Parts: sequence; C-alpha cells; structure tokens
Amino acid sequence: NQIAQQAADFATLVSRVDALRRQTPGPAEASIVTITAQRPGSGGLSKASLLEPVAGTLLPGGSEDEKNPGQTYQTLPGAQVIAPSDGKVLYAGPYHKSGQVLILEITTGYDIVLAGLGSVTVKLGDQLLAGEPVGIMPADSSETRLYFELRQNGKGLDPDPWLTRDMRKA
Repeated sequence: NQIAQQAADFATLVSRVDALRRQTPGPAEASIVTITAQRPGSGGLSKASLLEPVAGTLLPGGSEDEKNPGQTYQTLPGAQVIAPSDGKVLYAGPYHKSGQVLILEITTGYDIVLAGLGSVTVKLGDQLLAGEPVGIMPADSSETRLYFELRQNGKGLDPDPWLTRDMRKA
C-alpha cells in the first residue's frame, strides 16, 4: 500500500510494483506453478486474445487521452469483474481515488490495469485464468466505472485491438 500512496500515476505504480517484485522474490515464488496463456509468435498478444473485464457500457474517450489511454465501462452496482487474460497478480489494493486496483502480468512485457473496483477477491501472486472472477464493482455507489488499460513495457495502450467481443451485456 505504501507503493500505491507514493505513485503519481498508473505507469509509476506498475513500474514500482515490477521493480519491487524483481528485487525481492519470496520463497513462495519458487514453489508456484506458473500457468501461462498459449500465445502464438514471440510471446506478444494476438488479436481477440483479451476478454472484456466486465459487463457494461463502454464510455467514450479512451485512446484520445494519452495519460489514460484505456477504456472505461459504466457498470451496474455490484457487477462481477473477471480477468481479461491468463496472468499473475502483481498488485491488488487501494490506489488514491481510483478505488481498488488490480495489476496483472499477462505475458512478457504486458500488464493489465483494472481500476475502480469495490473489492478485489484475489491476492498478490495468485495465478489466474482468463474469465476467472477477480472482484466486484462497488455495490453502494451511483458512479460504478471500471477503468481497463493494457500496458506494454510500461506504456499505456487502449486494449480495444486485442479484445474479443463477448456476448455478455449489462
């Protein structure tokens, strides 16, 4: 939580979490069996390889905003949030006024940031499969918005080119 309080933006938060992870591997790290997504090619992402993290309405904005190039979904209170891809939990906790934030390492050089959750149901180091529940949106708020960003080597990207369009609707 101290790292989150000191980070000014998602890029700083992701890089600090990554640096901390690399400098202090724990004993549990060696005993974890890593589940990784089967990605074609050089370990990068392929088109239609990410799931939408929540059922809701995609709000306008996104890629035009260089500081926050991700997507924002308006959801129902208490909506379930899922892992958009197989990955490992790098951070799960509060971040400034963004509610609960989840950062997943999904493949070499790629991370996912989900912000605005009411609660997170996974913990640091958990290995997740795509579609697995990771949290819920706030149940007692009229402003239930989930921010979803893909990061490649620390640079924020709009995840739209990598999304598969799911049939789930709010």
